[in-house]
Amino acid sequence: AASGGGIEQLLALLAPDVRLVSDSGGKAKAPRRIIESADKVGRFLFAVAGELGPDGEIRVVELNGGPAAVYFIGGRV
Repeated sequence: AASGGGIEQLLALLAPDVRLVSDSGGKAKAPRRIIESADKVGRFLFAVAGELGPDGEIRVVELNGGPAAVYFIGGRV
């Protein structure tokens, strides 16, 4: 939804109380604070997905026992 659909499709996938916690290790653009709520997280993911370019991909993976969205560019995290 983030890389190919609309914002409404993405928001429908997120729990109302979703939290986005990021850690780019200083190698990529990432929010410094936790983003909370489906609306805020969805809009952030949608905006970032638009910047991935043709080699960019978002994969949903299991991380620390829960679902996580991981951005890949050219096959690299």
